[in-house]
Amino acid sequence: MLNLNKATEESEKEGGDTALDYPNAQAILPLPPSLPDDVTQAFTDLLGDSQVPLKGALRTARLIEEQFLADGWPSSRRYGGEAELARRYHAGEAMIREAIRILEARGTAKMRTGRNANLIVTAPPLEQLYDGMQTYCSLLGVSDAEIVTAQTILDCAAARIAIDRLSKGPIARFEAEQLRVDNQDWRTWLLRLASNPSITFYANCVEELHGSLRYADAFIHKPLPSPDQEGRLEQLREAVLDGDVDATRECVVGFAVVSAAADRTCNAIGHVPDNSRLPQNNKRALQIVADLLGSLEPGQWRDGTFIGNEADLCVRYDVDRRSLRQAIRVLEASQVALTVPGRGNGLMACTPKPASFSRLICCHFAASEISRFFVFDTFEALSIETVTYIASRAGAPTAAAPAGRIGFILESCKDNPRLHAKIEDQQFALAGNPLLELFLRSARAYNSLGGIGKLPPTAHDVSGLSECLHQLAKALASHDPTAAANAQARKCAIVRKHLKKAEIF
Repeated sequence: MLNLNKATEESEKEGGDTALDYPNAQAILPLPPSLPDDVTQAFTDLLGDSQVPLKGALRTARLIEEQFLADGWPSSRRYGGEAELARRYHAGEAMIREAIRILEARGTAKMRTGRNANLIVTAPPLEQLYDGMQTYCSLLGVSDAEIVTAQTILDCAAARIAIDRLSKGPIARFEAEQLRVDNQDWRTWLLRLASNPSITFYANCVEELHGSLRYADAFIHKPLPSPDQEGRLEQLREAVLDGDVDATRECVVGFAVVSAAADRTCNAIGHVPDNSRLPQNNKRALQIVADLLGSLEPGQWRDGTFIGNEADLCVRYDVDRRSLRQAIRVLEASQVALTVPGRGNGLMACTPKPASFSRLICCHFAASEISRFFVFDTFEALSIETVTYIASRAGAPTAAAPAGRIGFILESCKDNPRLHAKIEDQQFALAGNPLLELFLRSARAYNSLGGIGKLPPTAHDVSGLSECLHQLAKALASHDPTAAANAQARKCAIVRKHLKKAEIF
């Protein structure tokens, strides 16, 4: 696995605090203005977030986190104590305290107490992100085959990025020619050629999931049979260096070995996330969260499943209502549970949605200072490979019906660019792969808070995007992978041009 966060690891070894320190109060920058509603709504639309109204503390925590993202995850900005935050977000201090606990549980902020009380930004720990990914897959009952498919498409996307990079300069090509690809490490070879930290992060997430598979040794980490390995690895190397995307995809797909484990599901996540960075008063709540998440079998965490009422849960965990409600807020912030008031009701499970975890991935990108340019490259390559897979997969249910519905929506709402993200979500959902949806949503949304509102899309851009979506819908309905890839590439080119005009990258 490639190391994404050496600085954090070194700080941990030295016993340092990963939270940002502000020793000089004079150097602290003033608070920026609050984000406009249209900017936060655009970010929410791109994440595919729920339109259900959020409770006060959840909404406040989300607004604070989005402000961090819009500010570029600043290391020298003072966000204020509880009283200042209460004034800024028009909330009571009790609600602000609850919002801060949610942010601390997500690993994105920490309240410094004392005379200079101050909310400071922290980087979400990688281990916490990997734990969250495993829990997300476990609750959804993601199958081993779906994980393998996601990894194969990520490999194809990494190869596409690498080929594009090699075409832009002799130095990158010289480096590629010097790197040797071997049987055990061909994926790392592709990622090094791509030299893109965002797709490396996604690849590492999938790598971590292999530990939770029942038949992990059946997958693409398994070395190729000896008689075939040299020839196939050389074919991969030549295809990448020649810039042949189709031949590269054929090689990568050929490496994916899917066994009889295809119909199995991930094991339940049986460990408690690493909460060592969190305040002591939050640890009990997070232990309750971990226990509740493990209380149902994988795949049984569905909308409306009753978990328990508040009184019974307090007795079960021997805690007061305050500690239990902290745990409930963390579950609600992760969009995996909902409290329903009234007699006979209580805490209900919700089918996990990708928006909350996608938002946390965006926080990781910002905290790691990953360029928006890199993330858009990843979205472009991954989306092209995803629609290619949807259009070409053998035995897939016909996409004609959903494509027809998408066409009808486009005909009715051509001038509403906000609907484009929803239509795109419907198209990506045809892959039937929760991991791909998660990666695509987070990569797509990351650029939005950097400049949405600076330069609204022109009528020409909106018309061009609508036409590309129409062409993509037709290509998916007719199972034409080449036409699907071309339509998605044209759409990404329009978006890239707009992002450059808006000076987002």
